[in-house]
Amino acid sequence: MSNLHADAVRNRLMTFLRRRSIPRHLAGNEEAIAAEIESLVRRIAAHAPRSLEALDRWWPQFERRLELTGNGRSWPVAKEIADAAAKTPLETTGERAAPDIGSHSWRLQIVARRIRNGEAVGEMDLWGETAVELVNTGMVFEGDIERYREVFAARLIEHLGEDAALKALQRLEALHAGAQAAWLRRSGRAGSRLARAS
Repeated sequence: MSNLHADAVRNRLMTFLRRRSIPRHLAGNEEAIAAEIESLVRRIAAHAPRSLEALDRWWPQFERRLELTGNGRSWPVAKEIADAAAKTPLETTGERAAPDIGSHSWRLQIVARRIRNGEAVGEMDLWGETAVELVNTGMVFEGDIERYREVFAARLIEHLGEDAALKALQRLEALHAGAQAAWLRRSGRAGSRLARAS
């Protein structure tokens, strides 16, 4: 890790940490505070983009993921930092080439953008292969999709009645569970946290 890269990560991290309470076990111990910050910087820098421009685009996604999975208003622990950094995809930085129009990757980016913007998407984008890939690649968060599912479920109950809607939702959940299991098998993560969470 270069000094410039570490400094860029450290500066952004310090801005983030200033908005949160310092852990009690570190309070008043400047040496321990400095060591903890350096530990967090190393964990972030291992996953963060190297260029400053790319880091500027990556950082808000990393912070958002950290805030959703973190421990509230105090400093995140090293594992939370490492997990959030590892799961924040470099694709958000534009460092990779844009996908070809009409390709699977292009379609996923369109659906992810619509979900993040609160725009309409199809029910098969909320369950099954598309939803699994969107969440597992970090293009959207599970909570983003869950909000859409809740609205869809309410509308389904309104149109079909509760019994028929619940049966339809159970079929969608089964479809989603199968897609999640297939994703985990393909990616070799069958014993991972994703597998335990599904």
